[in-house]
Amino acid sequence: MTTHSASESQTGSRAAHDPCRWQRRYVDQPKVDPVVRSLRHEANAAGEARCMAQEVLTRWNIDDDDIDAMLLVISELVTNAVEHALPPVVLQMQHDPAQESVWIGVRDSGPGTQAGPWIASCADDEHGRGLKIVAALATSRGRELATHGRTTHWVEFRRDAD
Repeated sequence: MTTHSASESQTGSRAAHDPCRWQRRYVDQPKVDPVVRSLRHEANAAGEARCMAQEVLTRWNIDDDDIDAMLLVISELVTNAVEHALPPVVLQMQHDPAQESVWIGVRDSGPGTQAGPWIASCADDEHGRGLKIVAALATSRGRELATHGRTTHWVEFRRDAD
């Protein structure tokens, strides 16, 4: 998968309120059933998300090098949700084999009232790099805001046509 500059989008509340909107991104393409998994709002959520996602990505026949990048991005997005947002945290994944793309979203219930335990315990120079990693690895990224503070941070990995 080739990376490009990141772009951020925020959708209006009516469009973002549709919980299945992201599943219809590839209406005219063959699809693999989307994956939606709730995660515990605790420190080991990123590890659990990586394990689950690795099984799914392997089943989808994604290249090992691409899987490594996707797992790192998933880890960053889930960690951010646990450290900065309210539960629940939900991992969403969609694969479009015809377009050679994978869409990954992490939904939370909006900003937390206090920093999570990792952020609160580390020095300023030990955090803040996660979204730079995400931007460097993903083809595109964005954020969708929905009602009741729910937010989905998403990325897409797309193989460039040669």
